[in-house]
Amino acid sequence: MTPKKSTQEYVLGIDSGGTKTAAAVADANDVLGQGENGPGNIATTPPADLIKHLQKAVEKALHQAKLPATTKFKYIAVGMAGIDDEKNQRKAEQTVSTALRKWKTSRTTLAVLNDIHVVRRSGTDYPYGIALIAGTGSHGLGINPQGEVARVSGVEYLLGDEGSGYEMGVKALRAAIRSADGRIRKTHLEEAVLEYYTVDSVRELIPVVYKNPGRNKALIAELAKVVEDVAADHNDWRAKQIIQEGLDELVLDVATLVKRLKLKNLPFDIVVAGGIFKMKRLPFLLRFKRNVKRIAPKATVVMPKRAPVWGAVRLAQDQLRKSDGAQ
Repeated sequence: MTPKKSTQEYVLGIDSGGTKTAAAVADANDVLGQGENGPGNIATTPPADLIKHLQKAVEKALHQAKLPATTKFKYIAVGMAGIDDEKNQRKAEQTVSTALRKWKTSRTTLAVLNDIHVVRRSGTDYPYGIALIAGTGSHGLGINPQGEVARVSGVEYLLGDEGSGYEMGVKALRAAIRSADGRIRKTHLEEAVLEYYTVDSVRELIPVVYKNPGRNKALIAELAKVVEDVAADHNDWRAKQIIQEGLDELVLDVATLVKRLKLKNLPFDIVVAGGIFKMKRLPFLLRFKRNVKRIAPKATVVMPKRAPVWGAVRLAQDQLRKSDGAQ
């Protein structure tokens, strides 16, 4: 059995998201252990809970790796949901530093980033390129060879999130109401939305939809699956329109990032994640690939096979290998 390396040669990767916090312990080449705990969105998770979830996830990862609970890490990379402005960036850095204090030394390098960075690294070895998330919300990020960074969307559901499940869900709700009123021609979304919420009329949607706005964001986003089913089962005109509008918005995100970062003629990966890209009954991903090929002919669309926490680990491993090579 090969003896384990010095503790200073271990790295820690964390994906701290809206539903769970995942941690992975690794050396320069391999992931040795993983652990999960509760949510870790800096904008919505109370600091005390976030600290607890971070610590528990790391403890579980160390236990699975059969490493001491006091193991120190040389590099730590954390991708965290909710880092959308300087205020939350500072808050995230302070909270993470407090949570991980016992696993750091004065020589530990800690990087706390918006979680889209770890999504991008989980699917590519390129140091530059684009990542695009389209799930409950939507968010795009690009990096060019000069290290310049640009972002699109990712400003939550009232200000943006175009192409997201939430936006598709809102459009489905509005289509159902307009269909019932007679303001548009009939759409099968009317019947499907009523069935989804188990109500008998569109007027009964009012107390259901407005009762709990926080929880209803996720419920409304899940209507994207209803839109997909209605489009596939009934060839419904409005359902197909909603899906096409979402596709157009995501392609626009890519086009904007390519233009701003001058990526058009470069080879790079577009790493995509989120439930919208996983639509199975309609060729959503295939259509997306065809559209972006016209924008960036040398780009490759990649859907990561591993969870985002692997991207965090790889970011930390990148730094470890650089430091080893410099020695």
